[in-house]
Amino acid sequence: MNYNLELNGRPFKAIKAGTKKVEGRTPVDSEDNIYKKMVKDISSKLGFDWQYALHGSVEVAYQQYYDVTEEEVDEWETITFIPVPKWLKIKEK
Repeated sequence: MNYNLELNGRPFKAIKAGTKKVEGRTPVDSEDNIYKKMVKDISSKLGFDWQYALHGSVEVAYQQYYDVTEEEVDEWETITFIPVPKWLKIKEK
């Protein structure tokens, strides 16, 4: 049994062109900017520099300093920072 579903391409072209918006699917700048500004302000008050911010899970931080894959980090049962374990120290970049 075959089903053939044909859709009018006009709405999709309008969405891609930016002339039509889909409710609930387009970001609301005011809400996004409010939270981003709050995070930046709090980070600054805590003494952090936004230009050094890392976005993502812990894997992102480890991959910046060590030659490890996301899968490797996910498999670690425990990790200590001080002292750095020997098996991790040899993967230091």
